[in-house]
Amino acid sequence: MNAPQIPLEVFRKMVATLPPDQLARIPAEKLPDQIPLELIETAPPESARTLETLILRHQSWVVQVREKLRQRLGPMAHGAWQLTHRPLREFALNRLHKQLQRYARLKRSHRRQHRLEADIALYETLRDLEDLASETQGELRRIEDYRARLKHLRLDDAELDTIVRETRRDLYRLARLHCKVLGRYHLERLEITTRIMADYHRRIEAQAAERERLLAQQRLLRDQLEATQPGEGDPAPFRQGLRQMLLEINRRLHQLAVPLGENELEEWLDVLVAVVVHPALRRRHARLYAQAEKHLVYLMRHYLTGHDGHAPAQERNPFLPISPERVMSFDTRSTAFLLDYFRNRERHASASLCTPHAEQQAELERLRKLLLKDIRLH
Repeated sequence: MNAPQIPLEVFRKMVATLPPDQLARIPAEKLPDQIPLELIETAPPESARTLETLILRHQSWVVQVREKLRQRLGPMAHGAWQLTHRPLREFALNRLHKQLQRYARLKRSHRRQHRLEADIALYETLRDLEDLASETQGELRRIEDYRARLKHLRLDDAELDTIVRETRRDLYRLARLHCKVLGRYHLERLEITTRIMADYHRRIEAQAAERERLLAQQRLLRDQLEATQPGEGDPAPFRQGLRQMLLEINRRLHQLAVPLGENELEEWLDVLVAVVVHPALRRRHARLYAQAEKHLVYLMRHYLTGHDGHAPAQERNPFLPISPERVMSFDTRSTAFLLDYFRNRERHASASLCTPHAEQQAELERLRKLLLKDIRLH
């Protein structure tokens, strides 16, 4: 019981090279859990008969272990052992891995298309995998629960104690595999989200000079409109001309605006937070994460200061003055949004092998402070 199970590929070589009498001496508990039928069909006749006997012995051993675990340790230990003997193909993890392989091929086909539309299509492909990633995360939580409950279990029965230790070891390996695939999923999301945010950033900066010129004209025309009062000489036609020019400037400002809403920003923030709570992943890809953080801060500041075409007073009615009270109210709401967002994230954070709780909390707090510092209106 001290040696681990034989990997299937190693067992294939053993079947091809060992004589039947040596195969027959392999302990039943060391056989792979899933021996494909084709291995029996392609083996020499004498080895095939030996394989059939070995499989029956292994199945009998499995039944005995299950019953012993159930009777001595209850359904928890039995469930943990069964989980480690479940074929990988039956896990959501395996389906997510295959979808990410498909995504990698799709990404290669889009490599030469440096267009926002192509990047958004890739982003939507990953978005469609959210439920599958959530299911994979659920599997990881279940594995971690079993690991925690088996951690301090010690038994007088040597055979059962060995089985429990091996189960803990297999749960650890399974958890690492889940972390690896989930990490790749979050990295792909971070990469494509960073590209999209960078495109928005460039487009907004490219229009900044023209926007400032139009805003300066808008302020000048407003001043002239306020200075021109009805009275001697009937300035009505002149005032009407000023109003028309203000409306035209407002129309052009709307055309310049890069469509950017709260939903997009919150989704992009979710992507960054998902990486933040995987500290090892963030450290391995620190440069990419720093770029994403920079773009998100810029875009959130742009949105929250009302420069995205959604600011109600200036954009919808160019004749109204900007109210300091309204700006303060908007600042308060944006701060409240960020505080509520991070409180909710911290409340639903779940620790795991790939997301240690203490590091999660520290990274969430760091990101929260950064955003509040750089985005809050001054």
